[in-house]
Amino acid sequence: MPNIYEPDYVRNLFNQMSGSYERMNYITSFGFSIRWRKQFLKKLGNSSNNVQVIDLLSGLGDKLVLFK
Repeated sequence: MPNIYEPDYVRNLFNQMSGSYERMNYITSFGFSIRWRKQFLKKLGNSSNNVQVIDLLSGLGDKLVLFK
């Protein structure tokens, strides 16, 4: 049985699932993962300060500016 806390095990696991993670996140959240990002950007409004927000809790590390 592999040690699931071993850095190599975690790295390999992430590499195996990274290609489908975004798609599965969208499907399992019924599209909510995209909708809440758009709602958040709407609340920010138009900023002249060139604000960039990184969603660190999404698992994807997306820059929300991409969803604008």
